[in-house]
Amino acid sequence: MNSLSHPDRPSNPQISVQMAGDEGVADERLAFYLTRKKRAGSGLVKQYESGGETLPKVGDFWMIPNGDQGPKCVVRTTRVQ
Repeated sequence: MNSLSHPDRPSNPQISVQMAGDEGVADERLAFYLTRKKRAGSGLVKQYESGGETLPKVGDFWMIPNGDQGPKCVVRTTRVQ
C-alpha cells in the first residue's frame, strides 16, 4: 500500500484473498501479474453469488498469494464490466 500515492492510499483497506488452482497455477498466475503479462482478472457473477461473496467494485483491493498462500502482490480493481 505504501507504493500508492497519498490520495490513492486507503486509510483502512479491506483486502480480499484470491487463490486459483493448485500451487503451480497460483505461482504461474502470480508471475504473470508481477511481470505485467497479466493485467486483468475475471469471475462469473454466478460464482460470486453461489459463494455468498459480494461482487467486485472499483477501488477494491485483492491479494494474489503464491503457491504457499503467502501474500505476494496486492492489486486494485479499476474497472468492472
